[in-house]
Amino acid sequence: MLIKNFVANVFAGAISALMLGGCVTTHVQRPLSVGVPSEGTAVTVSITANTDAVNGLGQITLGRLSSGDAVSSLVLQQYILNQVAKDMARDTTLFMGTLPPGKYYFSQLADAGKSNRYIKMGGGLGLFTVDEGKPVDLGRLIVTPLYGERVLVGRSVRVRDNRTLLERYSPEHLKLFAPEKTVSWSGSRSDTDRAEEVAMARPTGAECVTELPDGSVAAATRMGTVLWRSPEGTWKQLASDKIETLNCVQPVQMPDADLLAFGEFGTLLRHAPGQNKLEPIDTGNLPYGNLVGLAGNMDAGWYVAVQRNNEVTIYHSARLERGEWNQVRSEKLGKWLLNQDTWFWLRDIGTGFAYTSTKGTLHLYDYASGQWSERAMPDRRVDAMRISGSGMWSLITQGYGPFAITSRDAFVSVNQGQTWQEVTASHIPLVQRTDGTLLRFESSLMSDTTLHASSDMGKTWTLLDAKPKSRELTPLKSGAILGKVMRWSVPAQFEISNDGGKSWTAESMK
Repeated sequence: MLIKNFVANVFAGAISALMLGGCVTTHVQRPLSVGVPSEGTAVTVSITANTDAVNGLGQITLGRLSSGDAVSSLVLQQYILNQVAKDMARDTTLFMGTLPPGKYYFSQLADAGKSNRYIKMGGGLGLFTVDEGKPVDLGRLIVTPLYGERVLVGRSVRVRDNRTLLERYSPEHLKLFAPEKTVSWSGSRSDTDRAEEVAMARPTGAECVTELPDGSVAAATRMGTVLWRSPEGTWKQLASDKIETLNCVQPVQMPDADLLAFGEFGTLLRHAPGQNKLEPIDTGNLPYGNLVGLAGNMDAGWYVAVQRNNEVTIYHSARLERGEWNQVRSEKLGKWLLNQDTWFWLRDIGTGFAYTSTKGTLHLYDYASGQWSERAMPDRRVDAMRISGSGMWSLITQGYGPFAITSRDAFVSVNQGQTWQEVTASHIPLVQRTDGTLLRFESSLMSDTTLHASSDMGKTWTLLDAKPKSRELTPLKSGAILGKVMRWSVPAQFEISNDGGKSWTAESMK
């Protein structure tokens, strides 16, 4: 069977409305899920979503045909595959289940999370066959946006099987997929399947926008890529051989690297000065998971925060390459009031690193003394935190009073969290320009978002921009302000202001 590019629409709606009528739907169980082999044949597939339109695809609906090789044949039954390892990644999901023999097609890909969005397939990927005693590994599928609500779905060339993911996150199932018995798609990837190539050329989003000591700027994005801006304002992409989403970047001073990038499924990459590509780092015995924080240097060693399910563990190793990692601390994230999501934040602060979570306690580690300290934060749920290049720390907390669930307040600290000053209401962390001026966004249900400035640490505010395109600002050492334009499911777009945020000039990506 030849699989081709499939263009589909992304729909919004309740998960219960995703099922097609006229047939029986069955939730298949994972092999060995009850301690004994399940009936049927083991099937696995993984999906990487290069889009913000869904919060990671969490459910696959398959249709089994009763006769013939065409999707138009009578659909005998539908089966739902669910993800195997939750919260191990941001945009990549591993699926597994057992299916009875037959010919199947992909009917639907759904986000079972908050977005309630799904991709209607209708058999556009073609068929695959399940035979008794022949496990099926369909490798990786790529979902990437085209325009509007349309996405492109196709097969990955870089990830042709899921043995590595099974070994790391579901080792008890790896033995079911013996290489000599496992089958895949019945035909090779079509020459017209360009989903992965499109995704690599157009990774969406930009996280953790960070200025390097030389004035360059780097940001983590999807498809194993870092966005890089020269001090002169020229943008380019630093690609790698990976297709996993990167969560953040960290400037370093190493003989072979000036920047590290880390992300889902334990991905850790380095950038060598002057090079146009990211190289992988062998992380040694570091436990696998979603890498959500990194700090350290050649003298103090390296600290990496790894998330697995609802727990984040910090590990230390004297070296990065083939590191020997030991657990330092662990934080349970859990859920907050009314099932609100929790988060974890860790940043290098030069003399050490700091971390916190929704719980609100700030933990600091000093490299020189090897000592930990704790600092109190506002006694509320913490939703976001940021450090400006000036050294000012800013955080957003849940509001106070009868509208606490929906309101947000902003606090700043100029002494690394020893004391906090409540500034104003805001849903986005404040930043500080090089001249000391604070910048904040103001928004409400009844008005558009506006950008304001304060030269007296938040006592009074002046309107700068009545209709800003950006929602994330990065003041640069040069005095300019870099803005990330808020647009979903498209490659990141940036603009620059040289007058403190009053006017903006768009910058283009190569």
